[in-house]
Amino acid sequence: MHNMYDAPARTPLDASAEIDRIQVDLIRALAGAHRIRIVHLLRPGPLEVRELARELDLPQATVSANLAAMRAAGLVEAARDGRVVRYRIADPEILDACDLMRNVIVRRLSALGNLAAAAGGGPTSHPDLQVTTP
Repeated sequence: MHNMYDAPARTPLDASAEIDRIQVDLIRALAGAHRIRIVHLLRPGPLEVRELARELDLPQATVSANLAAMRAAGLVEAARDGRVVRYRIADPEILDACDLMRNVIVRRLSALGNLAAAAGGGPTSHPDLQVTTP
């Protein structure tokens, strides 16, 4: 028997919509070159904010703000050891997901390069494939 205080039963569609919302939040938390780079820097293991800031050539406050957003989304975890806080990837499958996205991008760029080459201009003649060196 249900009364007006019972939570409504969740349908599979409701659960799917909730998972979609969480996925969007997770992707938003990854959106940004600094955050993607942080994921790659944390691949080998935990790092402190100052180490990440040095590698990214960014102020520690900027790195901390990015880490806070990533932590809120469940992408990274923090562990305190005395005065030192080390960040690590919360779930190794996050690395797999980033690798998968990177592979899709590489395949797309390769296809564009092949298209440009087939058109007779070579792989770097396509404006989207111009490579600049520092």
